[in-house]
Amino acid sequence: MNEGLENILEIEGVKKEADQLMMNKMIKHQEELGLSYAAGLFDGEGCIVKGFTHKYNPVMKKKYLCTTIRMEVCNTDFGLIQWLHDFFQEGHIINLKPRKIKYGLSKPQQRWQLTHRQAYRVLKKILKYMKEKNKINKAKEVIDYYEKSEEKKISDGSI
Repeated sequence: MNEGLENILEIEGVKKEADQLMMNKMIKHQEELGLSYAAGLFDGEGCIVKGFTHKYNPVMKKKYLCTTIRMEVCNTDFGLIQWLHDFFQEGHIINLKPRKIKYGLSKPQQRWQLTHRQAYRVLKKILKYMKEKNKINKAKEVIDYYEKSEEKKISDGSI
């Protein structure tokens, strides 16, 4: 192969590598924009619930305390709710029927709902973009709950 052709091929290889690096930066930027947008939506329209409920075990014939974790966003803009579901690939969408209000019926709504570890995974991604103090505190509580349970499993040798 002649020297000129080798130089052209080398330049093309460098150009392709630079294009790939630029594409990777653009993808990362798009993901960060999506996470910050989702965090803003969650700050304004979402809620986090961490509570306890009693579950009955029919085999043991006794009740035990169970931790319940749920995260959700409700909106009348169905495209927005679908975008959240598609972006995170987590949770499920619930269609809410219109409610009776003073002058007829409310608009139909959709709810994007995540439970337990689904909420944990999403909260880990959006926490650094969240602004609303109460939701930040609740998000940290959920994240700590799962990270401490993982640490406990590791120290117990369960994992």
